[in-house]
Amino acid sequence: MVMKKGRIIFIMLLLIFSIFPSFCFSLDSNLSFEEHLMASISNPKMVLYKNITGDVLEFQNSVIINNENKEDIKVTITPMGDWKDKVSLEEFIYKLKPDERKEIFYNILIDKEGLYAGDILVKFEKENYPNQVSLAQRLVVHVNQDNLNNNITGNSIKILDKTFFVYVGIIIVFILLIIFLILKKINKRTKN
Repeated sequence: MVMKKGRIIFIMLLLIFSIFPSFCFSLDSNLSFEEHLMASISNPKMVLYKNITGDVLEFQNSVIINNENKEDIKVTITPMGDWKDKVSLEEFIYKLKPDERKEIFYNILIDKEGLYAGDILVKFEKENYPNQVSLAQRLVVHVNQDNLNNNITGNSIKILDKTFFVYVGIIIVFILLIIFLILKKINKRTKN
């Protein structure tokens, strides 16, 4: 009896799961799969570490956009957060053909050290389609002030202050003096 109940439940679940998806797709019969807007970007999150070696740090970054649709799409790039006034682009609006992939370069200008974060918003739109899709590239940049223009194996080396060497010299002389006094005391004890 238990075996029969299990089979009946299994058959009922199988019927429900085979009928349910077709029921869901028939609810919205006006929209076909070809009418959906698909969007994708590469490198959606970047964390960078940079040094300002002069008055201003200027570097280039990019986001790769992909048109996976069967029609042309319009893509709009919008810097958000800290990047609103620090990012510049040649163009903010691009047209992509079907299956086209494009790397969009943008310039970043930072004038002081700190932590900068924000999004590069990528909005995908298709003609005669009521909706749009927005994806964001999260960009975080840690910026340090670097007063030295020397660079060895990619790591900055900062010149130590002269006072540092003076303090180290005083400490070494003091340690040598203590060692000398201890040795002198030990030498006196051994003679007596």
